[in-house]
Amino acid sequence: MKNYIETPEDAMTDWSRANLEDLRPQITKKLVGIKNELNAPFEVKLNVTEFVSTCPITGQPDFAKIEISYLLEPRKGCFVEQKSLKEFLNAFQMTDAYQEEITDYIREEVKRITETDKVTVWSYWNARGGISSITKAGIE
Repeated sequence: MKNYIETPEDAMTDWSRANLEDLRPQITKKLVGIKNELNAPFEVKLNVTEFVSTCPITGQPDFAKIEISYLLEPRKGCFVEQKSLKEFLNAFQMTDAYQEEITDYIREEVKRITETDKVTVWSYWNARGGISSITKAGIE
C-alpha cells in the first residue's frame, strides 16, 4: 500500500475517504455544553495554543493553534464548557486525519453542542518541510 499521492486522481480518491464519520469513533471525548440563560447576545472566542494530531500520510505529529468563535442569541443554545474542550482536542493526539478534516470536525462538534450555525474554526498549522497552512471552516 502506498502512503503518498502521485496524481490528481489519487488525491481525489484519497480525499474521498476523509469524512466526519471516519473521525467520530476515534474521538472518544465529547464536548459538554452549558445552557445559555443570559439576556444578551454573546460572541465567544476560544484560543487553543497547543493542538497536536497525526499526519495520515507520514505518521508524524502535526502541531497547530486553533481558534474557535461562535455567536449565541439571548437565552438560546449552549456555551462550550472549556475543560471538555481541552479533553476533546487532546483526543486528537493519536488520530490520523488531514488538517482540513480536523478543522471541519471541530466546527461540526461545536455547532452541535452550541446549537448555532454561527461557528467558525481557524487552524494555524506549524510549518513542515517549509510549508505552513491556515485552514478555516465556517463563515464569520
